[in-house]
Amino acid sequence: MPNFQGKIYRERGGDVLTVASGGSIDIESGGAIKAAGAQASNIADAVVAHSITDTANELDASNETELEGFYDALGVKINSILTVLEDAGLMAGP
Repeated sequence: MPNFQGKIYRERGGDVLTVASGGSIDIESGGAIKAAGAQASNIADAVVAHSITDTANELDASNETELEGFYDALGVKINSILTVLEDAGLMAGP
């Protein structure tokens, strides 16, 4: 009888699930990936369209506060995504 090993298998001892080249994991509708029994929280959508007030087509102190607010909010969203990836074990933390 031939020895066949699929592209998705448990390592000896059962502590590691391996997906070899050509294999995949398909999460069906209603399925979820969980860490410590919980699915990651939803992260609210980032603002996609943002208009910076600038009548002279140059950045100056008049719109600096607006820019800072926009980039601060963007940074919060990015950090939230990174935290979710780290908490799910999909990415190493800092």
